[in-house]
Amino acid sequence: MNYHLTESKDGPGLGAALGGLWPLVRDQRGKLIAASLALFSSALLNLSGPALAGYAIDHFVATHDYPGVLRCCALLLLLYGLASLCQYGQTVWMGGVGQQLLFRLRTQLFA
Repeated sequence: MNYHLTESKDGPGLGAALGGLWPLVRDQRGKLIAASLALFSSALLNLSGPALAGYAIDHFVATHDYPGVLRCCALLLLLYGLASLCQYGQTVWMGGVGQQLLFRLRTQLFA
């Protein structure tokens, strides 16, 4: 049995595959943009948390300014709450786009 596992055949590539899917998701452009913005916002908010915690330790804990620590904790709670809302929005929007894409693919394939 020779399965030709080492031979590679150049196919159309990723660009051609994405180009073929674009007409199916073209009208979902708004959801894709919103999901992308939610993704970047979530990442930025999640990355700012440790920086804020480090700032609180350096400036408030070291000087025994406990009201400052509480303000930073409240701000951290707000940041992580906003990040989770962004993640939820991203999940909902991308889930909707994926469902529409699968519906259209099935319709084209079996129509």
